[in-house]
Amino acid sequence: MTEVELGRFPSAFVRVKGSNSKAREYLALVDPVYEYCIIPKSDAYVFGHPEVAFQQLTVGPPNARTLVTAGGFNKTVIFEVESVEICGLSFEKVEFAALDLPQQVGFEAVIGQSLLKHASVTLDWGHKVLRISKVN
Repeated sequence: MTEVELGRFPSAFVRVKGSNSKAREYLALVDPVYEYCIIPKSDAYVFGHPEVAFQQLTVGPPNARTLVTAGGFNKTVIFEVESVEICGLSFEKVEFAALDLPQQVGFEAVIGQSLLKHASVTLDWGHKVLRISKVN
């Protein structure tokens, strides 16, 4: 189990490695409400998913989905990354959605259910600690 100090929002630094071995680091919101983990569209493209450029088409790529987010309905592309490192833990083959979050949010990425379903997460607001561990 790993502990991270909670700030105003539950967040952690994450390292995402695409299927083409390119990697990027983010300060990510940890949010069990989101169905998928989220990274910016431009990074999904860099990770080898050019279909993000075509996700707004009426007939988009086969991995295109519409998600409900705080901003309403958003078209996105779902894809798998090679690995995600969060709080010293590594998770393999995690599904992500490509969405550009509003800059006001203060986060570029979200860690959602597609990763958290493989983890035990405790938000201890009384002690201002986020605890995360892997589960099988």
